[in-house]
Amino acid sequence: MASQLGRSDQSIAGRLRLIGAAIIVVIAIFVLRLFQLQILEGEAFRRRSEQNSVRTIRLEAPRGDILDREGRILATTRPAYELQVIPNGLRKPETTFAALGELLGTEPARLEEKVGTRKGAERFQPVRLVDDLDFDRLARVETHRYALPGVVTDVQPRRHYVEGALAAHLMGQIGEIDGDQLRERARAGYRPGDIIGQAGLEALLESHLRGRAGGRNVVVDVAGREVEELDVVEA
Repeated sequence: MASQLGRSDQSIAGRLRLIGAAIIVVIAIFVLRLFQLQILEGEAFRRRSEQNSVRTIRLEAPRGDILDREGRILATTRPAYELQVIPNGLRKPETTFAALGELLGTEPARLEEKVGTRKGAERFQPVRLVDDLDFDRLARVETHRYALPGVVTDVQPRRHYVEGALAAHLMGQIGEIDGDQLRERARAGYRPGDIIGQAGLEALLESHLRGRAGGRNVVVDVAGREVEELDVVEA
């Protein structure tokens, strides 16, 4: 009986030693990994964190189509390429605006004037410089964008009237929301820069034609290039 108890105690002691050894090994692995991340690779991760940032990009919703009684499209949307800058991302503003002026065929001072001096949260919000780039100018900008930190291009929906000026007085027009309209519609989710119906059917049917905006959270590097998409809410 005594021998059996002795063997049992030895077995328990052996298991405890194995468990203790396993715990020590796990702790050692964590310590080594922590040493690797903080000491060996810490500088690289620090530089990467300083160079990368998260940017929220608003996805504008296309405006609803207007049809005639036969179902033919009278007003729809088409893609338009915008040129924007993120003030906080501009490393050398004077050099950037000079390069953009040459690429776009416009005066750098006019571009710089549009951006102005942004403070606080405004420094991280995109500022539109051109709202409907043609393909030639878009290609020139995209070719050099790797050297233009803070400069981004985006695709936005733009209104297109299939029949041109036909029945323009009836179709009405759209335009950027003004201060009074923004105060009246603040609870409806409008914000500065939004496009709304200003006259005719565009204004009368605003609540039906307006879509719901979405957004993307992306990681960008120091040059403003997208590195990773974190999440997206479709417009």
